[in-house]
Amino acid sequence: MPFISKNTYLSQSEQEDNALLIFGYFYSRGWSVNAIAGMLGNMESESTINPGIWESLTTDPEAYYSANGRYPGFGLVQWTPYTNYTNWADSKGYSWTDGTGQCEWIETQ
Repeated sequence: MPFISKNTYLSQSEQEDNALLIFGYFYSRGWSVNAIAGMLGNMESESTINPGIWESLTTDPEAYYSANGRYPGFGLVQWTPYTNYTNWADSKGYSWTDGTGQCEWIETQ
């Protein structure tokens, strides 16, 4: 099952699907259930466990910058500015909205 990734808030069912993928990724790498649960709680609050969501559902990061004086957050944990994650994703060949790439980024930080 692939990650559900879109620039909108996810339903409870969609969040649960993504949470299972994230759980499997980190559990298979030796993370404790408690650590994963804590991270998923943060992700639920930040992004509805959605690797494809922009802060405030923006569709134009440059316009967001012009209006707010800073770039928007992006992804599962709303990396701010979004380029903190997207530059790394580009260098590794991941699509920005790839949930597995975002999990790898978390693991390597």
